Amino acid sequence: MTIIPRCSSLFFRPIRLVRKRTLVLWTFAFTGCVLFYNWVNTEYGNPYGLNYFLDDGGAPGSLEYVVDTEHCKILKLSPWEPAILDFIKPKITPPDCSQRNNGRKWVYVKNSKICINDTAVIASGYSMSSVRCCYKGIIRVTQTLENFDLNADNQVEYTSTCTPLEKVTPLPDHDFARVFCTSTSWPYLGEVVYREFVAIPKARKAESLAKVAYWATRRDLTRPLPPSVVMLGIDSLSRMNYHRSFNLTKTFLDGIGAVEMMGYTKVGENTFPNTAGFLTGFDPAVDPELLEGCILTRETPQDFCPYIWKRFSDANYLTATVEDAPGLVGFNYLKVGFVQEPTDFYFRPFMLQVHKSLPRKDYYHTDCIGTSTTEETLLSYISSIMSHSSSTPVFIHSWLTSLAHLDINGARFADATVTNFLSRVDLSNTILIFLSDHGQRYGAIRETLPGWYEDKLPVLSIYLPAKVKASFPTWADALALNAARLSSPFDLYQMMSHVLDAYSSREKEADGRGQPPKFDTTRARGQSLFVPISPLRRCSDAGVKTNFCACLPPKKVNASDPLVLQAAVEAVKYLNSVIPKTKCVPVVLDRVVAAAVMQNGATEGTYLVTFYTNPGQFMFEATVDFGQSGAKGQVWFNVTTDLLRMNKISRPADCVETSLLERYCYCK
Repeated sequence: MTIIPRCSSLFFRPIRLVRKRTLVLWTFAFTGCVLFYNWVNTEYGNPYGLNYFLDDGGAPGSLEYVVDTEHCKILKLSPWEPAILDFIKPKITPPDCSQRNNGRKWVYVKNSKICINDTAVIASGYSMSSVRCCYKGIIRVTQTLENFDLNADNQVEYTSTCTPLEKVTPLPDHDFARVFCTSTSWPYLGEVVYREFVAIPKARKAESLAKVAYWATRRDLTRPLPPSVVMLGIDSLSRMNYHRSFNLTKTFLDGIGAVEMMGYTKVGENTFPNTAGFLTGFDPAVDPELLEGCILTRETPQDFCPYIWKRFSDANYLTATVEDAPGLVGFNYLKVGFVQEPTDFYFRPFMLQVHKSLPRKDYYHTDCIGTSTTEETLLSYISSIMSHSSSTPVFIHSWLTSLAHLDINGARFADATVTNFLSRVDLSNTILIFLSDHGQRYGAIRETLPGWYEDKLPVLSIYLPAKVKASFPTWADALALNAARLSSPFDLYQMMSHVLDAYSSREKEADGRGQPPKFDTTRARGQSLFVPISPLRRCSDAGVKTNFCACLPPKKVNASDPLVLQAAVEAVKYLNSVIPKTKCVPVVLDRVVAAAVMQNGATEGTYLVTFYTNPGQFMFEATVDFGQSGAKGQVWFNVTTDLLRMNKISRPADCVETSLLERYCYCK
């Protein structure tokens, strides 16, 4: 949307009556208006014109395709398409955490112990005798599935006792702690002069220790240990933004033979449905198997959901879920989350306490934890968990939301950090999955053709270690073939199921327990990426709805075409049919700004219609099927759920309780 500031009124007064000083002020005012105009149109509008779809027969760059099969043709676009360059900032300033705690790191973790760095203490003007350090454990307030409240997954506290620290101190009872160092001399007698969070993953629960013991005592130690599976997720990272922002990481992954899935397509609008897709194989919008007792209401905990880490746990894997933004986690946003800790290692209590205690970049995100970035802290924790993988296989689901969720340029901050992590950990028996949920979903970049594609096509890069390739050579062949085929999060779920089935069958058979009952994945969607995907596959076969499908290039049509306007009217009718009338103001169509058609046949097809509604100037993109029926050729319309919200939700929608309605509702 183009917004023009009201600057013209400055020039109504005759210039001859204006003094020189006033003229200078007018000059500054005019310059300010021009700058404001440019800023507004960069942030909130599209300088290339809102009807951003393909001209008939034309496209940015060339008409090459990264996926070119009979029913799916995904355009090959450059990460540096001219239409998006205005939104890519060439110079950005990363967070500088080096001066936190006065730039000194008094404590560090080594071999699961807290160590005091006396050199740093002395460099800060103290001595080991002039400070006294202790730690308080960070503990999760436990509730039961029979008796819990809506904050069951949000309550953490410190232990009442602050345990004294020696030069080297084990942390026997807690994964997480905060160190407090108090001055014992004037002028700061009794004051806390240093604080530091520490995270030390260690198998402590009885169930976790039993898994470690299983692999230590299994009968035949010559059998290969099953591979670990590590998922490293970056929120809101399209495949093209991966190329722009993670150059070092991409170079490293390509160098070790990771396969980039160029047709990987999202199956839901935001994080949770895509996460549910690759962790359960179900679509939470339509599959009752997932909805029942799982995410049906805001009051329902996630403990009963069939997340794949439960199956890895049954196969004696140590499991972990590690995320950086507790307020935006897909399992918790507008949901209860987990009443009981879902995995052997659960990072949420640590980040909750961090968010309570430290300055934040914004309401949801914290840049620094001591002298380390949040990403460095999280990856260090994952690295410590992976240290178990030489003797016990691990499954890790990790997710970094803070980097790119609010800013497409922010992903660059972690490129070197991620590359250092990958080069440091042992990947010799680890299947590594580097992925995202979707691209940038809103903002001006979304009002461009490259942005339309990026929203739908998140990054997915998969690394298979040599040991796995040697055991299952067809897996690597299928993965290479499928790189240029249409795929989805459901396929990723089936791929991980494939790993479980292959290795757990071997393990149980070798242990003399016979062939194990095969996990029932037949009801789940998708197919394993270790099996060739059909070249005849359509979006519907992959579980991808029409409004997320990038297989049919959108051809621009006139936004004022009567059929386009009628399609927009039908979309607004749909909006008003789903919002609760007692809580939300009825929606009216303001204007249609862009439109395209994806023709399926001679008399039917699909319109893409971008429009604004009032109140609130909400911007939506609707996918509307159309066709002709009857002897008179009457035109029918069918709106595909759900509508895609293209501008940021800046007004609270706390009168509704689901993320879908949050995008639709202007609360009364």
